[in-house]
Amino acid sequence: MQTRQDEVLPELRPPAAGNQVGEMQFFLDIPSGEWEEINGAFVPVRGWVWHPDGVETVEARTTKGTVPAGVRFGRADVYKALADHPNAFHTGFYLEIDRSVWDGNAELWLETCKGEWRRFHTISIKLHETDFAAAHERMMKVLVCPSCYRPTEMYAPSCPGCGRPVEWMGECPSFLGKRPSPMERGEAVSRHAALENIAPDYFDITPDSIILDAGAGWPPKGRAEVIQLEIERFPSTNVVADGADLPFRDETFDGVISHAVMEHVQDPFGYAKDVMRVLKPGARFICHSAFLQPVHGYPHHYFNTSLEGLKTLFKGAKIIEEGVASFQRPWLALEWILRSYVHGFTDDAERERFKQMKIVDLLGDMDESRPLEAFQSLTEDSNLELAAGVYILGEC
Repeated sequence: MQTRQDEVLPELRPPAAGNQVGEMQFFLDIPSGEWEEINGAFVPVRGWVWHPDGVETVEARTTKGTVPAGVRFGRADVYKALADHPNAFHTGFYLEIDRSVWDGNAELWLETCKGEWRRFHTISIKLHETDFAAAHERMMKVLVCPSCYRPTEMYAPSCPGCGRPVEWMGECPSFLGKRPSPMERGEAVSRHAALENIAPDYFDITPDSIILDAGAGWPPKGRAEVIQLEIERFPSTNVVADGADLPFRDETFDGVISHAVMEHVQDPFGYAKDVMRVLKPGARFICHSAFLQPVHGYPHHYFNTSLEGLKTLFKGAKIIEEGVASFQRPWLALEWILRSYVHGFTDDAERERFKQMKIVDLLGDMDESRPLEAFQSLTEDSNLELAAGVYILGEC
């Protein structure tokens, strides 16, 4: 297309992470270029794609089928970089390629607003579904309605006993209604390796074991013996449910893992009680909880616990071991707080002045001199994240 000199489009200024394909640009948050395999029942694909004619549709194509993007959303980062170009904001997309459709590869296509189709990327990745399928099979043998404890049947839309609804997202049942993956909203994903690094240290796992990870996130690897429970759906999630309202029979599990979960639970007493309810007599649980960690997701942060607080939550259990794990040492709290403190400054000069201070200068005298009082330009989010205490004023 020819244009007059005064109609020439501005030079393209792609975001630093963008990829150029002809006249198109794209970037994938998930899976990133570092990912070679995914643990779970589906491949999540999230990112953005831009075309000068605008983007009408995005879809993934495999030899087994086509999956359209379920969500389209605006990307402020793309708009900022391509502000001089049309159709630069609504470029984000999210889709899930189920294991029944995945064949190891998927081509990503877009349809422009002019009705033309363009291929912009090919994903090649290994989907580890075996552990998910094995854990799912074990789960279905012990899954019950959390309201009346009647067995739950595969794909049944409600409990046959009390009528409580059950939403099925693929093979994953949800007792909390339709719960999409946090990745769909662009939120951070918990990827801790509790199954790899923690479970073997505390449980004697045999081929016949059945373990519950009550707040699993999305671990890099799965295990056939471990059922993964979450409040929203990740690729490896076997069941979506409230940890204080577990959908399992009494005395079901040989072990329960609760890693970095307790601070995110609205009802920690109910959660601890239900964890003990579903354990077999003599079975173990391991619970790692935050104490001096600042406020953090996902999805919300409610209660930190001291060691005595944690033991109070599990009152009645025999405590075999207690203390501070290697990854919970005080250095983590100090480093976390200091990094967040520095990040929270709105005044650049104050930030640099703070970074140059020595520890001895920071300490001061708690009774007379408090040097940190001089640093007041923190954002409100940082004040809440790092507060020494909080308050509410109520009225009834």
